[in-house]
Amino acid sequence: MTALVAVAAVALAALFAVGWVVAVADSAPNLDQLTQRTPHQPSAIYAADGSLLGYIHTDTLFVPVPTGRFPKQLKDATVAIEDRRFYKHGALDYQGILRAGIRDVFGKANSLQGASTLTMQLVDNQYLNGTKYAVHHDLKYKITQAKLAMQLYAHHTKAWILVGYLNNVPYGTAGGQEAYGIQAAAKMFFDRPVQRLDLAQAALLAGLPQAPSVYDPFTNPTAARARRDEV
Repeated sequence: MTALVAVAAVALAALFAVGWVVAVADSAPNLDQLTQRTPHQPSAIYAADGSLLGYIHTDTLFVPVPTGRFPKQLKDATVAIEDRRFYKHGALDYQGILRAGIRDVFGKANSLQGASTLTMQLVDNQYLNGTKYAVHHDLKYKITQAKLAMQLYAHHTKAWILVGYLNNVPYGTAGGQEAYGIQAAAKMFFDRPVQRLDLAQAALLAGLPQAPSVYDPFTNPTAARARRDEV
């Protein structure tokens, strides 16, 4: 009888958990209810003859790169360090979620760690950052993030998602300006366009988004090199 009671209690708890997840997902916003954040390129000033005079200063750097201009080694490095199963899973990586859940339970973390796919991170960068939904990175936030990622994934290809991530993720700050997107990061840290990055430079930049201030090559060169080698 005791065993039956225990099984019934577990089943009831599981049903309650599933119901709670469904309720949170239903109450979460849809993509079309959120404003997409798009960084702007610096405003250019031209003379009457069309020559470039300069740019208006801004605290963000953003220069988008067309799909076909990304070096393959840069895309491979990003996938390797940020989402190794990117080409094997959909919007969500259920194996990663399970592993992260176990770490969070036994590690007694205050917020959920890991399991964010590139699609989920793109949702963060373009839709959730700066909103009330991202104030606390708790289970409700993860459910909202997952719901939006599935909606985004349903309408776009893997290639589009990877390019969107590379063009929008923040790579760090230098000289009072924050680099959004890989082209701005290549210019900020190596003073060259993304197409001219060598393998070591591409690996270093690929490792920055997870913790830009920790792996900043200007202020923490040792940590930056270790991260580069990990990539």
